Amino acid sequence: MKKVFLKTYGCQMNEHDSERMLANLKEIDFISTNIKEEADLVLFNTCAIRDHANAKFYSHIGEIRALKLKRPSTIIAVGGCISQVEGEELLKRYPHIDIAFGPDNLHKITEMVLAVSHQNKKRQKIFDNSFDTSSTYSIKDTKFVHGNPKAYVTIMKGCDNYCSYCIVPYTRGREKSRPMMEVVDDVKRLVEFHGIDEVMLLGQNVNSFGRKENKENKDSSENFVSLLRKLEMISGLKLLRYTSSHPRDVSDELICFHGESKKLADHLHLPVQSGSNVVLEQMNRGYSVEHYLGLLEKLKKANPRLKISSDIIVGYPGESEEEYQKTLNFLQQTQFDFIYSYAFSPRPGTKAFDLPQSKSISREEKSKRLHHLQLQQLSIQEHVRREMIGEVERVLVDGRNKRNDADSLMWRGRASNLRIVHFNPREEDRDFDFKWKWVEVKITSSTALSSKGDFCRVC
Repeated sequence: MKKVFLKTYGCQMNEHDSERMLANLKEIDFISTNIKEEADLVLFNTCAIRDHANAKFYSHIGEIRALKLKRPSTIIAVGGCISQVEGEELLKRYPHIDIAFGPDNLHKITEMVLAVSHQNKKRQKIFDNSFDTSSTYSIKDTKFVHGNPKAYVTIMKGCDNYCSYCIVPYTRGREKSRPMMEVVDDVKRLVEFHGIDEVMLLGQNVNSFGRKENKENKDSSENFVSLLRKLEMISGLKLLRYTSSHPRDVSDELICFHGESKKLADHLHLPVQSGSNVVLEQMNRGYSVEHYLGLLEKLKKANPRLKISSDIIVGYPGESEEEYQKTLNFLQQTQFDFIYSYAFSPRPGTKAFDLPQSKSISREEKSKRLHHLQLQQLSIQEHVRREMIGEVERVLVDGRNKRNDADSLMWRGRASNLRIVHFNPREEDRDFDFKWKWVEVKITSSTALSSKGDFCRVC
């Protein structure tokens, strides 16, 4: 058996892509290792969306040069969005890299590794950041290597929105959806043969699933809600999540289904990016603050238990203090359950990258705005999560509390609303292994980041 060390940066899509590559590599006798010094293959799956992920990768690829000098036979491979953006320049700047490939070519990982492995004296480098030009998108079945009852399932790839700050359309290409019944059969197989209870549907904009295909085939009636309805009928599937949504494409039909469904999670991630209409227009988001607030009102009416999270970018070029204040006010108004928040970082190739330098906001000012926004959001979370006290939540347990204190015997997991819940077993259940069991927990206390409760029963 050969060993692969894999480092993943970025989003859930990248996490899933990494798992697919590991499953493929397993077929040519590779097993995972957490020790890169003993690896035959060091594989980086990169993200070009944020500066932070970029900086971490460039630091790590620089450090790996010493390993290559000690063990020249080690294969160094870089996949994902940075390879797509940087192109062959990546190989020139870092000559110890053997393989570089974009997201559309991850399925070729085994043939690329074998090709490099079969070289004799001088290893031939491999580079492939070509896009899949076919009109259809199919991955047949979801591959994974983990041993738990949760699975990511990609339903589409690419994006046609071209938000001014976002590089995804340039790294993952144009929007394509898998055939609806292929996805349904895929999930059925995961549930029936692999014991999967919880599925997360993935796509850059899942709301537009099937839209392009419907335009090309007028007899087609495939859309995101029709897919959800078919998945709802799968016996044995207990919880269904999806990400990511674009507010412009959230339909009334989808909102109604959030009220009807017995399997859709009580959580929705709905990125807004800014609370200022001026900034939203400059970002090319295609909706207004008022439209977004209307969506929240309808969603909460359809399912009062639904918790909403979001994304916020501060310091977009030209964002005034007044516009930033509107975002802070917007947070107070929406009372998000949590947010992912970022300081704007320009991505080469995007429209925002070419904005005049005069519109730029200093790194110090962006950092200050981000820090203040995050503190305000934590205060909001501490308030809204108190409402959970007294409620009974169904939780999928994923392990023990990782802290080394009196609470270290507690178990933890996530509720349907995605909140982290800790609980102590009863005395008679001390030796019971709760990992990957579904349990009911009555919440007794809650903070901005997690909740505690009393174990009720295994369900």
